[in-house]
Amino acid sequence: MSLKQCGSSLIAALFAVGLAAACSSGTASSSSDATSAGGGDTGKPAGKCGFDPNSGNLDRAAKLAVYAGSKLLANGDTIQPDTGGLQVGAALPLNYTIKNAAAKDVALELIVEKVMLKYTAPDGSDDGAFTCVYNDADGKERPCTGAVFPSVIPPGFDPACASRTTGDSLPYTIRFTKLDNVPRDCTVTVFASSAGDTLQVQYKIATKAGKPAISVQPPEVNFGVVGMGATKTEKLSVLNTGDANLQVKGVTWTATDSQFSLDIAGKHIESGKPMAFDPPLEVTPGSALPVLANFAAGDDKGHVASIEFLHNANNGSAQATLKGNYEVPCILVTPQKKLDMGLAYVGSTITKDVTLQNCGAVEVVVSKAALSDDVQGVYATTTKAPTEFEPITIPKNGKSTVHITCTPPSENKDAKGTSQPFTAKLNLQDNTTTPSKIVDIACMGTAAACPTPVIDTAEQIEPQTPLKLDASKSFAKPGQTVKKYKWTVTKMPTGATSAQFFPNDTSPTPTFGVQDKDPKTGKDIVWVTVAGEYCFSLDIEDSSGTKGCEAATTCVAVIPSVALHVELLWDTPADTNKGDTGENAGTDLDLHFVHPKAYDGKLCTGTSTGACQPDLDKDGVIDPWFNGVYDAYWYNTWPSWGNPKDGNDNPSLDRDDVDGWGPENLNMVAPEENTLYGVGVHYWSNNGYFPDTTTATVNLYVSGTLKGSYSQSMIECDLWWVMQIQWSSGDLVPFSGANLAPPSAGKVTPAYWSNLGSTLNGKCKKK
Repeated sequence: MSLKQCGSSLIAALFAVGLAAACSSGTASSSSDATSAGGGDTGKPAGKCGFDPNSGNLDRAAKLAVYAGSKLLANGDTIQPDTGGLQVGAALPLNYTIKNAAAKDVALELIVEKVMLKYTAPDGSDDGAFTCVYNDADGKERPCTGAVFPSVIPPGFDPACASRTTGDSLPYTIRFTKLDNVPRDCTVTVFASSAGDTLQVQYKIATKAGKPAISVQPPEVNFGVVGMGATKTEKLSVLNTGDANLQVKGVTWTATDSQFSLDIAGKHIESGKPMAFDPPLEVTPGSALPVLANFAAGDDKGHVASIEFLHNANNGSAQATLKGNYEVPCILVTPQKKLDMGLAYVGSTITKDVTLQNCGAVEVVVSKAALSDDVQGVYATTTKAPTEFEPITIPKNGKSTVHITCTPPSENKDAKGTSQPFTAKLNLQDNTTTPSKIVDIACMGTAAACPTPVIDTAEQIEPQTPLKLDASKSFAKPGQTVKKYKWTVTKMPTGATSAQFFPNDTSPTPTFGVQDKDPKTGKDIVWVTVAGEYCFSLDIEDSSGTKGCEAATTCVAVIPSVALHVELLWDTPADTNKGDTGENAGTDLDLHFVHPKAYDGKLCTGTSTGACQPDLDKDGVIDPWFNGVYDAYWYNTWPSWGNPKDGNDNPSLDRDDVDGWGPENLNMVAPEENTLYGVGVHYWSNNGYFPDTTTATVNLYVSGTLKGSYSQSMIECDLWWVMQIQWSSGDLVPFSGANLAPPSAGKVTPAYWSNLGSTLNGKCKKK
């Protein structure tokens, strides 16, 4: 029966269950009906696979739909694939899908006739840049040319009613093979048919021209610490981050240093010598040109060089900076060689520390702090052991502490009955120029009835810092406690005679030094002001009145760690009370420290009244002393000389003494390279002490080492030209015209005046 005979009451059911079932004849179709092409439009009577051609307005035509991913393509669309990073010779698959977008069940099958590519290479040929392939029913890849494609049926279509093998979609691939960096266009036309109707969708694939892009990684190569005489090599890469071949045409040096060199593609390039590559070195997209940078350290000073690669990319310059020993880490280990932990009662535990202090401008990385050679197993460390992956990092001006314990199981007596120390080693590994360090450790076990004094203090400190002593770890036998302490100073440097224990010498935790005012904060402070070695002994007594078997002793080195430390001390025999303090309580000498720019001032003339400097030593060159900017002394304690953004290259007069004996101290953390600094002493005033003959002593420390000590007899208004310091060698250079034999090695200009004030001019000019 026809669709009209089904009646309007069946319309809804027809769409719900499929027209083939609702409106088919009751006669079973033959097998030939089931395989007839056309699905019912072949003139055969309506059956399982056939429909009445007079079926009214029902649209049964197949509909061609082509998708690029999820995007439905319309005629005339242009596809621009992302070819960025695609190397020449590589292929990019562009995947498409053909679907039958007609209504389900009633639609006809879609016959894909062909997929045609229209493409012409820039040279007029077909160079194979674009090809079309699909997978057949067995999954094998076949070319689209000459293919018999499966028919594309809508959902619900019975495959048995199709004229050929079927699929609910037909995937195919257009492969673009990159042959060069020239842009290409390809027109793709999909031809299909349905019930005699011809269908087609046409679109264009357009590739873009590739462009090279350059990146140098890393842009800064830091060789870190390289020992003198050693060579270190680091890798850097010239990367092509574009999608066309990069041409590296050469290398030029924008900053040079003879200790650097490069190795590229078998070519060795010395610093300062540019090199052109002919032909250029080709770097394909996504790949890299390896470069070896070499640093041959001739010293432990900082070195910098810069290189630039010449290229055909248009994304700017390609540079790299090379740094060797640029910022050298420095670590101060205290104690440096041996940690003597002293006595401990058998079975008890004592603790002492090894301090790791950063004495440089960059962080220190400690990758190992481990005990070894502990035969009896008496030692332990309560500090988490650093490793290569979890090191101890000490920032600038920072420090870290390794806590070490000793628990002696016996008195460890030898065959003669003499107690022997338990020994071990602390092994340190860091990133300084001497990375491996060993600290020997020793402690003794005792079963004695007398109490044992223990001194806990730093092995080394800076001048102008408190020297703190701690006896709180002293111990007595079980049942007793330590009740009394008595400190004695057994050694201290010349000039430190006023130092004493505060609050007193019976405190368990005194501070040793002099009472003073911090010139930067104005607050009261107790500290040691004179560099040198200080030694102490400690006696104790327990609660039963038993005194210690022997005194504990220790020594502390007061040593500056800054690059330059200048110390002035003086002694005036007429000043018999060296312990008094305050204005005019002693003779007043002043330390001077001059920059070479101090010689560039204005020379004083006989009639000059303005700011000027004299030539009182009559050598034809103006004198640098009392320069308003470039002389650091009591009137100009913290001048700004170097980089205004870095105060470390400025001197600092940390102590000006006006009541006799000193010291006066000047420090400099980071002196300017290739600079000759001058040190002088001026006898400002005798303050009424006669005879005013005074012996001045100047100690010059360079990087913590006493480089020279000089003494000179002076009277009021004398100017002593002590010595010059060359940085960065640290060499001591006499002033021109030096006329004094060691220990002075300088020269003296008497009656030295300046335009600082009328008092000085009037007083000293009369002499």
